Amino acid sequence: MRRRPLPLLREVNMTEQNNALSQEEMDFKAWQKAAWEEVEQFRETAEDYFGEDNPQHRLAAEFFQMYLEKSPSEIATKALDNAFTMWGNLKGVSDQVQVALKYISYTEDVWNEVEHGLLRSFGHDGREKEAILLLEELVEKVVPLKSRSALLCALADTWEREGETGKARRGFEQIIAWDASEWHVDHAQGHLYEFDNLNVGQLAPQFRLPDIDGNHIDLADYQGKVVVLHFGSTNCGWCKFIYPSLRNMAQEYSEDEVALIGISGDTDFDALRTMIKEEQFTWPQICEGNGWKDTVFKLYNMDRLPSEYIIDQAGKIAFKLSGGGEGSGEKVEEAVRSLATQ
Repeated sequence: MRRRPLPLLREVNMTEQNNALSQEEMDFKAWQKAAWEEVEQFRETAEDYFGEDNPQHRLAAEFFQMYLEKSPSEIATKALDNAFTMWGNLKGVSDQVQVALKYISYTEDVWNEVEHGLLRSFGHDGREKEAILLLEELVEKVVPLKSRSALLCALADTWEREGETGKARRGFEQIIAWDASEWHVDHAQGHLYEFDNLNVGQLAPQFRLPDIDGNHIDLADYQGKVVVLHFGSTNCGWCKFIYPSLRNMAQEYSEDEVALIGISGDTDFDALRTMIKEEQFTWPQICEGNGWKDTVFKLYNMDRLPSEYIIDQAGKIAFKLSGGGEGSGEKVEEAVRSLATQ
């Protein structure tokens, strides 16, 4: 099986122009690469990924110590990113994360490296509401607007997932008003578009594009069927939780009842074809090769993988799921089952 990176894995390209880097920077890149290779080796052999023997417990602490020693610097920022990325992949570390936050200055413009690990680590420990309160507090205390935008963006995303659309909308509007980060402004605009156009009960955006075999896929042709749009990519670690359910549905239902369409954010078509063969996908795969800029990704405001859209027989959005994870496949199967039996 071809190796795949972990969720939130930071890929390290050692073929970059190292001659433009200092020795310290090259040493850090090599250490970072070795750290993630150790994590990947553990993932491939571990019986319990969330166990205490996961090397990310040790490595996250080492990366954070480097942040403290090197701050402020680019290396320190990267170390902080790695620390919180790893903490976000673990269970039982939310207390450690909460302590670490106290060592980061509110005036330092590094909080965009923090929010992902904060939310995930607290989420793994069942402390989502505490994470929300922490983010709300940080948005008020952190000074740099770029960092505040990152924190508010994470907060607005969370409000959206919790069904607090009004609060999420106001958060995204504030991010646009601050205009401190192009990425976060684009993200906010995309979600405001989603609030207006991608709600359950609204007609699904139409598209007509070739799949990777050259066959044209026109969503309008699927009227009368339940359609599952699976958004993913070959380097999406969380996608593995949805694959068994996709295969189950492909076998359980006839093509006249339920149709699956894969929408890939890959840029490497050979890698995509290899994964399709390995995972035994039998449904069409659309991939334009432009990553997040692909047509269907933009139409459905895709900014998180995996994501699922289920469209009912009338062509309306019936179900949405973003982010995947354990149990996500079962939720999709249940939603499809309820529609297919109508």
